[in-house]
Amino acid sequence: MAVRKFPQRFPAGDVYGPYALKKGTLCRAYTAASLSGPVRYAASMGVRKNSVFISYSHKDQQFLDELLEHLVPLTRAGKIAAWSDRQIQPGAEWRAEIDIALASAKVVVLLVSPSFMASDFVHEHELGPALQAAETTTVRILWFMVRACSYTGSPIAKYQAIISPEKSLAEMKAERGRAYVTISEAILEAAQTTSAEQGSA
Repeated sequence: MAVRKFPQRFPAGDVYGPYALKKGTLCRAYTAASLSGPVRYAASMGVRKNSVFISYSHKDQQFLDELLEHLVPLTRAGKIAAWSDRQIQPGAEWRAEIDIALASAKVVVLLVSPSFMASDFVHEHELGPALQAAETTTVRILWFMVRACSYTGSPIAKYQAIISPEKSLAEMKAERGRAYVTISEAILEAAQTTSAEQGSA
């Protein structure tokens, strides 16, 4: 199986999940067909944007929708590039797309709930790699409680929540909109801080 090289230039040494960047080109021993989806996404995602990876349980889609709505002004202004699995196109290799998006993220946002904590997929393929990246790189972990659950025995307990986990978003009424404003501002600040840290490295 021949090595497929993608002509788009990227900084050498960066790694996008299973796709290693060597001498400024994206390559791996894949067929052209298997590379097409992830490579197209890597080219469009880029490495210089303030990429924000949003991890959530599909049972909490309502909260993802609400968060994305509040992030629209920031994405429209080009201040952040928010990514969730909603952006995976039909026919794309979804696992590779997630790997690429997560590995290129500067900020990882966790929508925590009982379903999120119980998901084996989230634990193995999103939360685990994100926590590892936070330990070894400048990736920032942000989280907030969308539905009340036990989290104190989990790895996320060491990270400060954006808003107090004592009251989940599901339990909020009038104050819910203000909570999303706080969350959006925290995401922007984290993305800009991470960019500054990488720029000075």
